[in-house]
Amino acid sequence: MIAQVPFLEDAIIPIRKLVADGIRVCATYVYTGTQAFLAAKVGARMIIVNVNDVDGNGQRGAQVVADIRDVIDQTKIECDLVVAGVHNAQQFTEAMLAGADIICVTPEFLHELLVHSLTDRGVDRFLRDVSRRRKLRGG
Repeated sequence: MIAQVPFLEDAIIPIRKLVADGIRVCATYVYTGTQAFLAAKVGARMIIVNVNDVDGNGQRGAQVVADIRDVIDQTKIECDLVVAGVHNAQQFTEAMLAGADIICVTPEFLHELLVHSLTDRGVDRFLRDVSRRRKLRGG
């Protein structure tokens, strides 16, 4: 079980209690490296950053994710970095390159990530070439 807890000042004691009871905690609404560090120090084993919220606030979500990744890596605290709110392939790629351990997507968005017009054209061309080769060989 993983309990999702908004990372607020009032949540520090409940997070510590949940962790002491053996429940894994995921801190949500984390938007800075400092918040990530503090959440991990009090016991959160996952941190969720919503890049859409960050981008909507005039910052670059990918930079915030990279900063948090650096903090987690530098402090050697065991904590997974989860990215949510990804709405396009560019945000997905940026989150991945910035060091996200997990990126939350809907099934529909996953389908969009898998489909590309050049892939479809390449497969069509390949199948057309294969069928021509068979005809040339008499097959």
